[in-house]
Amino acid sequence: EGEPGAAAVSGARAEVTAQVTPFADQPVPRARARVETLDLAALWPKGPHTLLTGDVVLQPQGGDAWGVTADLRNALPGPWDRGRVPAERVRLEGDWRLPDRLLVRSLDGQVGRGRVQARGAWEGEDAWRVEGTLAGVDPAALYSTLASVPLSGRAQVRGEGSAIEVGTRLGAAEPARGPDGGIE
Repeated sequence: EGEPGAAAVSGARAEVTAQVTPFADQPVPRARARVETLDLAALWPKGPHTLLTGDVVLQPQGGDAWGVTADLRNALPGPWDRGRVPAERVRLEGDWRLPDRLLVRSLDGQVGRGRVQARGAWEGEDAWRVEGTLAGVDPAALYSTLASVPLSGRAQVRGEGSAIEVGTRLGAAEPARGPDGGIE
């Protein structure tokens, strides 16, 4: 697995469209970004390598709130510790409320060779929560030094300040065995 390289970066495309109404209470009532083969590391040198294709749409919901929808595919998934994002596809619906609140109503992703469905919120710098279900998520696909034992079940994670609370109900499948009975 090599780096995407200059060919992947030069083939990247982004199209951003927005409706602008300069004298209205909400001067940008809709914005949409479409990306094709976007490598985040080309924009953010310390960021992970990706090849993202898909759409992100922002639409005001009155006052200081925006509706957010996204449908992104990543053609270069891989573990975090290898400079990748372990997601192949993510679909998200949520709200962004200024100045510092994000509500994720639904997230459906192909992550770590499995599926994750979640919802949650980020409420400022120090408070966040996520709850969801996992189906067949392989920890080694998330971080390469972890055991390759697919996990399924439910998880809840909350953070406030430096404290993190985790509640899980996960089950691991038996590892695949080869013809000689050894773990593959």
